[in-house]
Parts: sequence; structure tokens; C-alpha cells
Amino acid sequence: MTTAYRYLMVLTACLMCSLLAPARADDWPALRGGGSGAIGPKSLLAGDDFGLKLRWKQPVGSGYSSVVVVEDRVVVMFADGKDDVVAALNADDGKPVWKVSVGPTFKGANGSFDGPLSTPLVTDGNVIALSARGRLVSVDLKSGELKWSRELADEEKAQQPLYGFTTSPVLAGETVVIQLGAKDKSVIGIDPVDGKTLWSAGSDRVSSQTPVVYKAGEREIVLASGGKYLNGIDPKDGSLLFEVEHGGGNGSAVTPVSLGDGSVLLTIDDSFSTAFRIKSDGKTVSAVKAWQNRSIKNTYNIPVVHEDNVFAFSTRFLTCVDPATGKPRWKNRKPGDGFLAVVDGKLIISTKRGSLHIAETSPSRYEEIASLKVFDDLNWSLPAFSNNAIYMRSFGAVARVDVTQGGTKLADSDTADEMPVGTAFAKFLKQVSAAQSAADRLSVVDKFLARQDSFPITEGDVVHFLYRGECTDAAVACDVFGARQERKMVRVAGTDLHYFAMRLPADQRANYVFLVDYKVQPDKLNERRTTSSMYAGEMEFAVRLRNEKPLEMCWFAMPEWKQPAFLSVMDKSLKGKIVSHEIEPADDKGAKRSVDVYLPPSYETSEMRYPVVYVQDGSSARSLGRIEHAADAIFSSGVDQREAILVFLKNSTNPMARQADPSKAIAEQVVPFIDKTYKTIADRSGRSCYGTGFNCATALGLVASRVDLFSAVSVQSPLVFDEGQKQLLDTYAKIDKPLRIYVEWGSFDMHNPHENWDIRTIGKSLADGMAKNKSLTVTSRQVNDSTDWRSWVGGFDKVLAFLTAK
Repeated sequence: MTTAYRYLMVLTACLMCSLLAPARADDWPALRGGGSGAIGPKSLLAGDDFGLKLRWKQPVGSGYSSVVVVEDRVVVMFADGKDDVVAALNADDGKPVWKVSVGPTFKGANGSFDGPLSTPLVTDGNVIALSARGRLVSVDLKSGELKWSRELADEEKAQQPLYGFTTSPVLAGETVVIQLGAKDKSVIGIDPVDGKTLWSAGSDRVSSQTPVVYKAGEREIVLASGGKYLNGIDPKDGSLLFEVEHGGGNGSAVTPVSLGDGSVLLTIDDSFSTAFRIKSDGKTVSAVKAWQNRSIKNTYNIPVVHEDNVFAFSTRFLTCVDPATGKPRWKNRKPGDGFLAVVDGKLIISTKRGSLHIAETSPSRYEEIASLKVFDDLNWSLPAFSNNAIYMRSFGAVARVDVTQGGTKLADSDTADEMPVGTAFAKFLKQVSAAQSAADRLSVVDKFLARQDSFPITEGDVVHFLYRGECTDAAVACDVFGARQERKMVRVAGTDLHYFAMRLPADQRANYVFLVDYKVQPDKLNERRTTSSMYAGEMEFAVRLRNEKPLEMCWFAMPEWKQPAFLSVMDKSLKGKIVSHEIEPADDKGAKRSVDVYLPPSYETSEMRYPVVYVQDGSSARSLGRIEHAADAIFSSGVDQREAILVFLKNSTNPMARQADPSKAIAEQVVPFIDKTYKTIADRSGRSCYGTGFNCATALGLVASRVDLFSAVSVQSPLVFDEGQKQLLDTYAKIDKPLRIYVEWGSFDMHNPHENWDIRTIGKSLADGMAKNKSLTVTSRQVNDSTDWRSWVGGFDKVLAFLTAK
């Protein structure tokens, strides 16, 4: 979510783990303090009677760098409006002390925000900081004097990762270690005094990983987990001690975490995590897989370990896991997705919503002790702790929160009082409350549900989602809330009924699913189902999760929503027909192309020539969208609609995949074959292209590169991230042939309120940008719908009418 999408990788700088040379016990000189995320029992957190008080909040620019604290300096990196900088603030009052530029601001893309990503390292009175473009600097902690700098990426010939350099410097003995990802220099050792490279090791790709220092028996080694391997490295000379394939997928936020039993945990995949046992006989070191489990998956955070418990965010749920087996002990929605540290046996949690929470490190349940709202904007960085103060940073500020003796612990804010409910539903709740016994309450529920015509229940502009069944936690995830989001349902007291209500436009349609005890479950009361191509798992990007079944969701509509007439006959038998082809390549270097061709009802009897619509990701369009049936219903509905041939192209839906440019194969292989085989309008006026979701970039790119072949293109829910959008707009600005473009998105199309991407703004931005070229005729609209095929098919009549217009 999911084309490259930086929002899945770039935002992991806040998760980097460093292990440092000895420092003052009260210092927090790198992310997670001394590498374990824990310090000795010397703070007020060690007791039971403490509170939280905001001491200061200092505005800073955007960035993902976490805060480090040494003596009276708070060090952080951010974008200042012109440059990316490393800067120091006064720990006492937050006032700026110095700042040093590390280069022009690194622009966020593919779902992320602007600014630096790496967290600095403070050692021997110097700040070692890495820019997103690969510039490494050393700055005096007290004065801000630049000691040395290196253009590390250029000098070591390291290709900048897709989302910039996010790895954080680590100190191993007297060597600064950086996971660089250059050829034969996956990991390098640097002299902190002058910045010179001392050694290099390994050959593995790097995205957002950071190495750690690990004690293997009596031997100190560096562990580095890259795109493919877990490497063990001798920090003295860089010799490679072992290299083992970890078997992970994306692994963009991998930092090995010691489990305290001779093994380390790697969150290497969006579908599972793996533990490796590190063995050493004094001479050799090796790593073997200990276990693999799905209990921690698809997370931006680095787990923390306390005693015999692993605490982590799995997707967006706080989870406690047995370190010996990886099996979950508990899972909890509160306090919300965020980032972890452990101090004096207490969990410190900074959430993406900007709140701070202190909880027990309990193996049995989530036990919150105190909480405080710190920021109004987003926070994507781990907390730091020093001298009874917690330091956090958001995209707009750094804050210090003092741990005080005594103080107010904020109560649970979950309440149903502010939830809107319809008049009839409110009356029902009062009837349940007035019932004298459990049996009477259940009887009221039974009778109320029996009276309903459909679920969820709509009253005016309010929709009521209902789940019935015994569970400890029920929630609803819906397009309205966005990706990776859900809302807790309220239990009707004394019953097994749970509900959530909200206001929506009177003509809105949307998809939803329940999370019952954190497991996805369709609404058993609602038979209106749709299979998602955009979401999988717990409302995650489908392209990120491997081995996940497509997400089966339910859909609903508000009272004034009107179903397009053709949908009522769409399920009837196909009047046209489908023909499949394996098209030979145009030359010896090409490959066969598989296509399915839909021929409209009149094709066999008519002598007319037909326009052709080339459909991207034809497999999903047919299996999930049943687009051929939609076209058949539209052509048979009696409306004034020109019939067309549909060519279903079979291409990858993964925006992360590096795919060959399809324009050559389509231009030289597919189009000539279709024109030769079928009765087509064999010029650009009769050809158009159609794409949805992840495939909109492919459709738009194909047409832009071969405007000599196509006269129109239509896209729905265009998930085109920043870099791809910029490239497309640059290309479309240069087109000098007449071209018609249709762009559609839903009012609750795919988005995430915690990340910097939103299909709704993407759609409008694309349409507005292309409309600047007067050679192009751009039609765009927002519909009161959402994401995926149930929405796209509902608007396919408009798409076809546009693409086949004479």
C-alpha cells in the first residue's frame, strides 16, 4: 500500500536499533538507548506512583529521525524548509542550540513525508549522522562544528535505496558500522575520527535495515539482515563469519533483536517473523533457524524484549509473544499503532496518533498505567528516555514529557456516548437496558433483529453495524476509515450483541469486514459480498502480503444510493463470448502473450467494425470484476451504447515488481494480432485502454508512450504514488495529439490517515495536472463509492460510454 510505495519502507528509520560504546547511565545516545531499549531501575517508572507532564514542545520540520539525548543536548534530524539538517536542542527548555545542513531536503514519495530518515549516533562527544542521499557527517555535540563529511554513496558506489538511506550508524568497539548495500560492500566499517572506510563485508541489497552488535558467547559480532541474508561479521576486520538466507520477503524494517536465549528475532516478512539461533564455539559462529511464526507480521516497528516476553506491533495491534516459540500470548487494539521502548520494566509506547502510553510488561494482558496526548499531528518515531523524561518527535515538533512523582493517570476514553444512533436504534438500546433479566435482554435483541430487512441497519444518514456472538473484542474495518484502520464496536450490556454507528452521505456505498478477536470475519447477517483486489489480511495492501487469501468483504449502501440498472441483469448468462489466445512474439527476443478476448453479442451477425478496449490486469478484471458480464449487461440493457471488443491483458498487479515496459509487446505483438484476427476499427480512434487501482499507472503509461495507437484512456481509483505521478504528468505535458482521458475515484477510496497517500487526492491531482495540456480532453469525477471491483463495476457503464464514444 502497496509500483513502488515508499510508505511501506521509507518510514522505518524510526525503527533502527543501535548498540553503543559505554555512555552515562542517564543518556540515550542512539535509538533504543543502548540497543536493548532498556536502562537500569533508576527512574520514577520503576515505582507505581508516577504521572506524565508535558514540559516543552519545540517546532521542527518534517522527518523520521528519532531523538537521541546526551547530557544536556537533544539531537534530531529534520527538514528545515530548505535543507535536511542535524540539530541540537537544549534538553531543559527545548530551545535550538545549533543545526548543520546535510544536504537539500529529501522529498517524500510513494506515501511518505519529506525529511531525513536515519537516527544519529552520539559517541565521544560527536554526532555521526547519515542523510537520506548518503552523506555522512560528524558534528561536535556541544558546538555544532562540522568535523568531517563524506559523500558515502558516491565514494563507495552505493545505489541510493528506493526510499533513501534510512540505516542508522552503529558503534561496534571503535568502529562505526553502516549497512550500505553497495556491491561487495553491503556493510562497511568506518573510523569515527576521520570517516575513512576501514573494511567492507557482504553482498546483499539494502532498503531500510540497520545492523546491531550482538554477543555470541564471549565474542562480539555484528549482525546485519539484508534483503536476502543474515550475516555475521567480525567488527575488528570485517571478516564474514557466516551468511544464511533468512527466507523473508519485503523485510524493509529488519533489525535483529536479541531474545536473550542465544537467538535473535527478525521481522523479515509481511506475513511472518523468524528467529535464528546464533551458535559460537569460540572460533566459528553460525546461525540456524529456530522458529517461524505469523504472530508478528507486517510491522514498521522493532520488537522489544523484557524478561521472558517479546512485545511488538503485529500489523497495528500490540502483541505479546513467547520468545521460545513465537506463539502469541495476547493481542490488544489499545493503545493504537506505534513504536516501543522498555524502561525499568515498563512499556513506553508512542503512537502514530501522537499519544504517549505507559504500560506494564505483563505476559497475560495489556495493562495501561498512564497516558498523555502529546501531538496533534503524526508521529513515526520511537521514544527516548533520559533523566526521568520521555522525548518524542512528530512531523512538526519535538516534545519532552516529564515523568513526575504522582500525577493523574488518564482514564480509558472509549465510550459509546458520542456515537450517533438512529431513533429506532436508540429506542432498541433503551428497551434492552430496561429489561429485567439476561433472558429478557436477549429476547429484545432477537425480536429487534428479526424485524430488520437488511444489515447493516440504516436510519437516515446513520448506518449501524451489528455483530452478534461471544468474543472479547469486536471491531469493524471499512473503506470509510481507510487502510489499516478499524473502529472498536460497543457491546450492548448484558447481551452478545456489538454495534458501531456512524453518519454517512445518504447515497454512499462502501465495503466492510469485521475483526472478531483480531481475526477477519465477514458479516454473517449480510449476504452482499465482494472479493477485494486491493486489501488483504486485516485491511492491508494486498500486494504486500504473501500467501494471504483475497479479502472477502461485505458491502452496504445508504438509503438514497441507486444501483445502476445494468447490475440487476449482470448475473445472467453471457450473450457474447470469450476467446483465449497465446500470441507469438514479434521477434526472437520476445515471449508469448496470453490474452482473453470478449466479443460482444452482435459480433457474430454484424458486419460492423468494433472499437477495442485493452483492459489491464485482465485476470482480476474477469475473476473479481466479471467485467465481461458487466459489458454484456450494458450492451443488452437497451441504452444507446456502442458495443466493443474487450482485450484482457494479463500482467502483474504488484506495484513493487520491476516489470518490463509493456508498450513494445502490445504495440508490436498484441495490437497487430487483434486487428488481424477480429473486425476492429484498426486505427487509434478505435483503440482505448482501461486500468484500475494498482494498474492505473500501467494503463496511463502505455497510452502516453504509444499515443499513436490509442485515442482514449480511463482509470478508476488511480493508485499512482508521487514519483510515478510526476513521471506521468511530465510525459502527458508533452503529448501533442488529441487524447481523451477519464479519471474516477470514490469519496472513500483507498487511503490511510497515518500515511502520506490518498487515492482521492491522487485522482484529482492527476486529472488537474493532465488538464493543463490543452491537447488533452480530461473528464474526472468523484463518486460516493469506495475502492475495488464492487465500486469499479458500478461505474463501468460510464467508462464504456466514454471509451467507445465516436
